[in-house]
Amino acid sequence: MGIEAVIFDMDGVRADTEPIHVQSLKALLAENDCELSDREMSEFFGSTDEYMLKIIARRHQLKKSPQLLLAERERRLMRLLEKPMAPMPGVLPLLKGLMQSKCKFALASSSSPEAIKITLKSTGLSGFFKTIVSGNQV
Repeated sequence: MGIEAVIFDMDGVRADTEPIHVQSLKALLAENDCELSDREMSEFFGSTDEYMLKIIARRHQLKKSPQLLLAERERRLMRLLEKPMAPMPGVLPLLKGLMQSKCKFALASSSSPEAIKITLKSTGLSGFFKTIVSGNQV
């Protein structure tokens, strides 16, 4: 039996957005007198921002609430993700091939729904995915 469905991750797979996420997080934390080691940073890859900021705020005893940090993070991240960027090499031909073969495919990401929407738009991929699931939804 052939492949019936494919689920794609977004950050670092559909588009090279991991550096943008890391850059914006480090800048936000630096403004709040907090610095994470690379090891500590890697602990949160694949986590939602909400979960990550709750842990970081508690662990580093930050003065701002996780909710306020999250709102600041979203604003900062949206500005960076709005800039046009190319999808990862091979993504467009793969998606077009899957569409032609009638294979079902979806996008899953730990990013917020807003970040997913903006990233898909800035990479020109927004018309491809009918099913999109954010980590905030599960």
